[in-house]
Amino acid sequence: MLATVSHLVLVAAVLAWLGTIAAVARDARARVRNRSTTRAAAATAFVLPFVGALVWVCVRPTETRLERRERRLRAAVLQQQLGQPLLVAPVVPGSEQASAQAAA
Repeated sequence: MLATVSHLVLVAAVLAWLGTIAAVARDARARVRNRSTTRAAAATAFVLPFVGALVWVCVRPTETRLERRERRLRAAVLQQQLGQPLLVAPVVPGSEQASAQAAA
């Protein structure tokens, strides 16, 4: 009975280790374009069980390639919009801005 439980714990630990390798590889593919970096991250997770995944979490890029693309597209759209005339916000009567414009 005790041997069976210890085997189950060992199998669970190995499966968890393999899961961390798969998770690191998938995350590296989402964040890094370079395949050698992706392989190095997965190899680190393989060679250093559980510690390799922690190392990857510490050194990985903060944003995925998709998030980086969205940020760059958003910046390009904002730059394009800034090239056009800016809209002026309406002045609300009774506000400090309205009284400052009246004084000028």
